[in-house]
Amino acid sequence: MRQDVRLKHSLSTITMRFWLITYTYLMVGSDDSDAFKRVFPLVAKTYRGNIGWMKLNDAGDLENAPSTFVQLKENNGSFAYPTTYAIL
Repeated sequence: MRQDVRLKHSLSTITMRFWLITYTYLMVGSDDSDAFKRVFPLVAKTYRGNIGWMKLNDAGDLENAPSTFVQLKENNGSFAYPTTYAIL
């Protein structure tokens, strides 16, 4: 994956997380952390981001997050991402 594509994906993911946090804060209407923790999963499960629905599992991870598997290759003492990889 090229560097600019990885950067765009990272920025998109950061923006999505920031929006979920901001939207939850607006829904709660205060800085009550207990209310935030209670409302955040409800907001997340109704939001569709760039990788799909943001519903969380019991551990607080994305329930249906895609996984990317890559095998880094060494080239003269440094490692590089391969040109092919699997997203499951």
